[in-house]
Amino acid sequence: MTAAAKNSIEALLPCTAAQAAIAEASQDAYREQTVVRVTGPLEPGRMRLAWAQVQHDHQVTRLTLHRHDGRWVQVVRTEAHPASWAVHDLRRIPAAQHRLIVTELTHTAGQALDMRAGPLLRLDLLIESDNTALLVLTHHHAAADGSTIGLLLQALVTGYAGQPDPPRLDLVSATRRLWARTSGSPLADFADDIADMPALLPTWSEPVGLTELVTEHRTVPIDITQIKSVAATYDATLAMVVQAALLAVLAHGRSEPSACLSLAVDLRALVPEALHTGGLFLTTLPITARIGPTDTGLTIAAQLGQRGGHRRLHPDISLPQVLMAASAAGHQGMPDTLLTIQGSTRLPPAPPGLSWHRVRSTERTEFALNVDVEWSDDIVLRVQFDRARVPVHQVSELLDRVVAVLTEPSRPVATLLREPGWLRMVRSQSEVGSPELSDLLPRVLTTIRRVTQEEVGPDDDLLRAGHSSLTLMSIVVGLAEQGVPCTVGALLDQPTARAAAAYSAQRLKKNQVLTTADGIAASAFTPIEAGLLARTDRIEWGPQPMHEQSVLTFAEVLEPIAARQAWRWVIERYPALGRNWSETVQLTVPELATAKAADAHAAARSWLTAQLGTPFRPDAPLLRAALFVDARSSSLALAFHNALLDGWSFPTLIRELQRSYAAVAAGTEPPPPLGDDGHVYRRWLAGRQDGDHEFWGQALAGSVFPPRCETPPPGERAVARCRRALPDLAAVASEVGSTPNMVAAALTAAAFAHVTGQPPDEPLGVRTSARPTELPGAMRMVGQFTAELPMPQLTSTPQPWSEAIRHLAASIEAARRHSHLGETGIRFAAACPPEADLYRNLLVVEEYLPIDEWAAQAGPDAWTHRNQWRREVSPSVRTLYVEPTVGGYDLVLSTSARENSADLLAAVAAQASAMLDSPARTMPTVFGLAPALTTS
Repeated sequence: MTAAAKNSIEALLPCTAAQAAIAEASQDAYREQTVVRVTGPLEPGRMRLAWAQVQHDHQVTRLTLHRHDGRWVQVVRTEAHPASWAVHDLRRIPAAQHRLIVTELTHTAGQALDMRAGPLLRLDLLIESDNTALLVLTHHHAAADGSTIGLLLQALVTGYAGQPDPPRLDLVSATRRLWARTSGSPLADFADDIADMPALLPTWSEPVGLTELVTEHRTVPIDITQIKSVAATYDATLAMVVQAALLAVLAHGRSEPSACLSLAVDLRALVPEALHTGGLFLTTLPITARIGPTDTGLTIAAQLGQRGGHRRLHPDISLPQVLMAASAAGHQGMPDTLLTIQGSTRLPPAPPGLSWHRVRSTERTEFALNVDVEWSDDIVLRVQFDRARVPVHQVSELLDRVVAVLTEPSRPVATLLREPGWLRMVRSQSEVGSPELSDLLPRVLTTIRRVTQEEVGPDDDLLRAGHSSLTLMSIVVGLAEQGVPCTVGALLDQPTARAAAAYSAQRLKKNQVLTTADGIAASAFTPIEAGLLARTDRIEWGPQPMHEQSVLTFAEVLEPIAARQAWRWVIERYPALGRNWSETVQLTVPELATAKAADAHAAARSWLTAQLGTPFRPDAPLLRAALFVDARSSSLALAFHNALLDGWSFPTLIRELQRSYAAVAAGTEPPPPLGDDGHVYRRWLAGRQDGDHEFWGQALAGSVFPPRCETPPPGERAVARCRRALPDLAAVASEVGSTPNMVAAALTAAAFAHVTGQPPDEPLGVRTSARPTELPGAMRMVGQFTAELPMPQLTSTPQPWSEAIRHLAASIEAARRHSHLGETGIRFAAACPPEADLYRNLLVVEEYLPIDEWAAQAGPDAWTHRNQWRREVSPSVRTLYVEPTVGGYDLVLSTSARENSADLLAAVAAQASAMLDSPARTMPTVFGLAPALTTS
């Protein structure tokens, strides 16, 4: 950061969890506007000076948000952004065009918000005539809430009138006091509160069209004083009565004994002095209530009073984290009705000589139904809803019923609300007709039989039959593509078709099908890719870290011109293959070099060896390719950064090249793509808001991270191979009820740690796939989805084989579900010092698609594969590869050139064999996560 940039910053502040969640979401969903029509002789220059004074006095108007070291921070600038004020004179524009121009200008004002560059809050003055004007106050909800807007409008009035703005607690002081006065975590209290609740089912269906937000108002003319008095006898407040009314209506409408909605809560309650401070101090929490036939609005309010309290308020707790705690207690779901309780949001008195009124207020949230409750003399219900999900007539009926409960809070809600179950009519067809177990079981069996190519019965144990974890992933992906939700973890727990069908039926009932978040834009690089790219910057790791190479030789003499055309088609189909490191240079197509050679395979290897001396540069593609042709064969050489492709992407790339080459040779159009460019995954990742940070913070608590080693000798690392180090482990896997890969992982992890003298509190790295198997098309996405995860070492009492291996399998599956943070995010969550690494030893248990599938899926023009050569340059101190072969497993050790890799590998193999042959079959050392974390 330059000196000038530093001088422009007044303060750096932590973001609350709610701010971070909003910042991670689409900006379009949280751009809000208040439009006020001013009547009278408004003086634009005077208004400009008043706004400048507001910006000087209120730090929130100079706020931007930035992501730093995996966390969002608030940056208070010393100077206001020049684009935070604009004046538009429309007096010379024909009146007939005013509405069109005003609509365009207000839209442009919203689009001008930029979280990083600013402004996050701006004021536009639209002068319509000499006596009428519009004030458009636009803000991003990550920076300001409704209280802030009222405060700023009041300050604008006093500034225009030339009156001093009363002193207020500034944003910096309020934020620091907020964080200083919090301790612990309220998640345990939430888990206790919802322990007796059934599943948190959403009330409203999934969208059936384009999002269209509609607003309705309803005024409830009731005696607020009387309601407050009666509620006080139940230790409740008027706000609780309103909450109770809405919860009662939702539960009754669903014919269920409880209800859950999201409640917007003001964190200013933790800092009373901050009531007049502008900023975003809201958080969103779920609120639940059990409703019986004799319950009234007041008894439900009393129940909420017992569940409430400031112990729930915490700036670092977000709604997704609370729902994760609910999930751990067996309650899946996301309430999609938001309730905001607030005082009157009437405009302050207009500046002297002027009058004004609110034309409209617009906001966009991610909830299907947003109920704002305001009160002064009456209670006003303002309901904003998505018409694509919630029919208008249902909202009107909901308001009628809420009003009925509010006006007679002492009567049983069952007698006030007439017939139950009326909300079920608005549910989507998929929810109304959720398949039962009997409907799903045939579909699950069909998928399992197609993947395993065996006549599996409903209660046959897939693990006892010797199937691998790759088989389980293929089954889960196949089910997802048919709309049947299942997980690898569920199959590990109960590996039968009947159990999978039961699990999927339950998920469908709870509306927990994984979606692709199509409305969220894809990011340039995922956290996993960004972490791998960052490793290239660490020069102490020697030349070309994260560099992978492969030579594929085929028994065909390919035509270079056709091969180059086919290559261009592949890159056009998967443009991510042409990405560069910098993200600022236009994408380029990596060329396929072609040449003739006496020995194509040898020429390809020589070419790749030379590539090791050419580092990947930020402004150049991360993929290089060359084709060498001799009299009898062709060899394709590929060199690429590890951030570009993983083991499953690579076969898809080769298949696409084969198919494209066949189309070029035949003079036809390229066939439909086999997969996609990972855009679905990137959109899913952009909308992912779960407890990954908390998971890794807990999982690695107490771990000691190894210091970074000195610079290793330059050159490619030595690789020693010990063939058939392990026998076929299928029988052992069947005996313990796990997969062969997990047995191999458990053996080699313990042996590796023992032979290398790894300290008991130091994590072991484990490489695993981060592809969300429930995402349709996950197995055919092209990109990098492989994560290296630090697994804590457990050195407690020796465990029996079956217990230890199943624990490791569940632990790796739990870690894989939280793998999407990437190295930087995990380092931050685990408080890993910058001078240390997450692990020094990496265990890679290979799971890849057989190379034979390349020919099988490429059609009649497939190339005959002769052999393959592969090289990987890794930055880890030691990397042990456990690679399945036809009759067992190979062990491959990549280590520093100064270490005797052959001796070390022989010792690991001997230790693993000894453990396998042990009659007691106990595991003295197991790597994994604490059992309580494996269900997170």
